Amino acid sequence: MNKMKKSKIKKLGLQFFRKIIREKNLSWKWIREESKTFNQHKAKFDKQNDKEKTYFKTGEDCNEFGVANCSSAQNTYVPVYLMLPLDFINNDGNLNNQGELDDWFGKIKNEAGADGVMADVWWGIVESNEKNYNWAGYDQLVSLLQKHDLKLQCVMSFHQCGTNTGDKCYIPLPQFVLDVGNSNPDIYYTDKNGHRDQEYLSLGVDTETVFNGRSAVDMYNDFMSAFASHFADHLGNTIVEVQVGLGPAGEMRYPSYQLQDNLWKFPGVGGFQCFDKYMKASLQKSANNAGHSEYNKIPSVEYNSYPYQTSFFTEGTSDNYRSQYGAWFLSWYSQQLISHGDRVLAKANAIFSGKVQIAAKISGIHWWYKTSNHAAECTTGYFNTDENDGYRAPAQLLKKYDVLFDFTCLEMSDSSQPSWADCGPQELVQQTLSDAKAQGIKYGGENALNVYDTGSFGRIENVARQGINSFTYLRLTSDLINNGGNWNNFKGFVWNMHNL
Repeated sequence: MNKMKKSKIKKLGLQFFRKIIREKNLSWKWIREESKTFNQHKAKFDKQNDKEKTYFKTGEDCNEFGVANCSSAQNTYVPVYLMLPLDFINNDGNLNNQGELDDWFGKIKNEAGADGVMADVWWGIVESNEKNYNWAGYDQLVSLLQKHDLKLQCVMSFHQCGTNTGDKCYIPLPQFVLDVGNSNPDIYYTDKNGHRDQEYLSLGVDTETVFNGRSAVDMYNDFMSAFASHFADHLGNTIVEVQVGLGPAGEMRYPSYQLQDNLWKFPGVGGFQCFDKYMKASLQKSANNAGHSEYNKIPSVEYNSYPYQTSFFTEGTSDNYRSQYGAWFLSWYSQQLISHGDRVLAKANAIFSGKVQIAAKISGIHWWYKTSNHAAECTTGYFNTDENDGYRAPAQLLKKYDVLFDFTCLEMSDSSQPSWADCGPQELVQQTLSDAKAQGIKYGGENALNVYDTGSFGRIENVARQGINSFTYLRLTSDLINNGGNWNNFKGFVWNMHNL
């Protein structure tokens, strides 16, 4: 900007300032005093830490300005992404509503200042024909994002869409996979009643070559390799993150709380999902190796039971979660999930390491968190009782491959949940953030449900002050863009996340 233009802007600013003084009948003495106070506060904030500013550096600063637990915050700029609508791409592999997306991308960039978007790369759409990959819609998406100088987080979505909270479209697994399932239903996670969950393949077939000579991990590897090859020129620039799907809804978990067929409702403890023949064989082998062949049994819990309604999660019962058997089973169950993550992330690391940030998502199971048994977390695969930290092992796994720890429910408060369900979303977020920090890995956040209010945004900002690396907002919709109040709140939120 040249000196003449700067001078003109300064002159216009002074004219506007004088106009306000006249209209509000303000005294120059009052203005000088207020300016002095403002400058004192501004000086307190404008401290430099190397090349980055560090706000709320001390506990004293935090207390004065009403911000809790922020003394460790070092980031001043947390990038904000928005999840695209689930149906942004149709089942034929083409971009839906391209004109509308074009308009929305312009608004989130130019009005809100957001950094980019997150998109599901649907296995069931891209590889509808075995080993043939259709990237057409994603090519269109990348071009549109480049037009608006937006970045892209990609999710390798090896799961089905249509049976989880907020799912508004149906995208099944590839037909050639479903065909195998028709003759061998044990490829799916299975509950004690024999119900097969077709959201995601059982980890029991990770290394079983039952898919026309390929295992599940082989198929995931081939898909990621094809993606990396096709989008090689965009990795690390337009595409800044690849989140690897490791279970239902892309999360590293078991489908313990199943919404399909109305099997589960909040806040049931869920059900163990290891009754397919492959996982049962693994359980028997592990029990034999442990010298306790009798440990091959699986605890019986009902989806909609509360912890105290089950023998396994009740204090003082034989073979409950605290018993030698119970602790052994929960350790085995959770370790199977860790081993699954290890197998898939090893492949992802070989493909993407050094090219783009890899991420993995851990699920926010916050109900019954304040009980000693953490029953809902345990059935999901997180052995997180009052005697065991269930998120340390996932964090250690992610450290092994330098993977970002992505976690949800950052917007939730304990008080907004029913007290009788012993929910602890805020404590859960703190536990996962602490475990990630202890391993020295990056931490990214999401909101679990659609929110537009400043209270929810404020809770996210408070977590961000503790040092997170990115935040992905659920979700880019017309309710966000076209509602003036929602949009203004979101714009304020993005500004705050960029200026913590």
